[in-house]
Amino acid sequence: MATDLSTTARTGTGSVNKQVTMNSTPGNVLEVNLPEWCRSVDVQFFTSAGVADTGKIADSGTDAAAIGTDYQGVPSGNAYRWSIAPGRSVVRGGATLYLAGGTASGVAQLTMRYGA
Repeated sequence: MATDLSTTARTGTGSVNKQVTMNSTPGNVLEVNLPEWCRSVDVQFFTSAGVADTGKIADSGTDAAAIGTDYQGVPSGNAYRWSIAPGRSVVRGGATLYLAGGTASGVAQLTMRYGA
């Protein structure tokens, strides 16, 4: 089921942290809708037990379906920064990214940034 973070309020710190629960099937997509103010997002994957995990990030996909072949792999223990170009044509006011975890029902830690 898609996760809508589009109404997440900005804070005075320059970033907002959120945790999202991944699909119960490894490799299946979780659609995440970001707020309009988000200019980049750092993504790191963990198992449900909090152990570093692998994951995949794409800018297109179908929620709850297997991730396609066009994705960025994220090795275990690493974070990936996805930049969003100002003025990009987006749906629902903010960008959408598609995440797939390496294990069932893992989590992704997101740090959404709005500063340079």
